[in-house]
Amino acid sequence: KVALRWQPLDEQVTFRASYSQSFIAPTTYELFGGAVQSNPVLVDGDGNVAQETVAFISTPTLNAQTSENYGGGVVISPKAIKGLTVSVDYYHIRVSDGIFLLDSQSIVDDLNANGSGSQYAPLYTFSNGSKLTSTAPNQVVDVTWGQLDTPYANGSKTETEGLDFTATYQKPTESLGTFTVYVNANLTLDYLYSDPVVGGPYHYEGQFTDLQVVGGAQGTLPEYSITTG
Repeated sequence: KVALRWQPLDEQVTFRASYSQSFIAPTTYELFGGAVQSNPVLVDGDGNVAQETVAFISTPTLNAQTSENYGGGVVISPKAIKGLTVSVDYYHIRVSDGIFLLDSQSIVDDLNANGSGSQYAPLYTFSNGSKLTSTAPNQVVDVTWGQLDTPYANGSKTETEGLDFTATYQKPTESLGTFTVYVNANLTLDYLYSDPVVGGPYHYEGQFTDLQVVGGAQGTLPEYSITTG
């Protein structure tokens, strides 16, 4: 990490900026955790829409995900209003080789297109315990569905940028301590997600994304948020 801090006049105005590279190792659960069963709604090879049995499984061969981060901003503490500090900062984060759960619907689509020729064929089991042995299309259907294993993998990319705003006012007293009033706000300019299975990049900012509907789901990503206290 490299950080710069510059006060061109005095402590009333501070400019700051930073650049860093980082990594996050896979969690023990992602590497060696047990299977978690889910029943997402999927479209099978006959066009039927039904809840099917899917198991999210760990992947012992995962690598660390890496990121590149940079940003900068300004902090103002005017002497004319003692106790007030206002700041605004820009941030940009790009995550590469991210860890993600393969999208179940995309796997089903590939299995129905390529049969045993699909790279995902070892992940699917029919209700009678057998595996795909033919490249014939549309074999993965509701009536013979057994279980689909959905593992973790490396390869997703996430890129986000936005603005952070902060205002704090402190008022000390002689007998009652110090009172602090603050407001923090975040404005999300972009949140882009892509991975080798679902494609992309897709814009997720300002949306609610559900893991059973889209890859790389992040829950709610509001366009802006405000916290006061």
